[in-house]
Amino acid sequence: MTGRWSQSPDDRSCQKTVYFLQVFGFYLGYRFSWYLYGPYSPALTKDGFELRGFIDKMSEAGFPETEPEQKFQEFLRFIQPFKDNPRELELLASLHFLHTLEPKPTRQQIIERVKAKQWYFSSAKAEAAWTYLRKFNLVGPAQEV
Repeated sequence: MTGRWSQSPDDRSCQKTVYFLQVFGFYLGYRFSWYLYGPYSPALTKDGFELRGFIDKMSEAGFPETEPEQKFQEFLRFIQPFKDNPRELELLASLHFLHTLEPKPTRQQIIERVKAKQWYFSSAKAEAAWTYLRKFNLVGPAQEV
């Protein structure tokens, strides 16, 4: 497939959901880079196009061990409030992705960088998202300054 792919809200939700699955320890082999709507994986977009139509035919699976199941349940608790809100997922993923950069930027630098690229997020919305990420220990207090 050639040409540019545009990201629909569903595509963005998929990108951010898989991003956070990997953050929670379920590495699926996708590499993410900083893009228009936060972390983005071209390989995931390609796979997503190829899998359309097959998702509904997949059966539910579980984990044979307790630890991965517990981690997955924690991921579901994290993602549930935002599963139908690609903008909120975009903000959470953007803040988290920039938080992982080296050298470590401060919380304020991260928020300003997100707002510079994604002007539609307010400081208050970004602060609330940062607090939510802290609740799940996905960003740390060391970057508070």
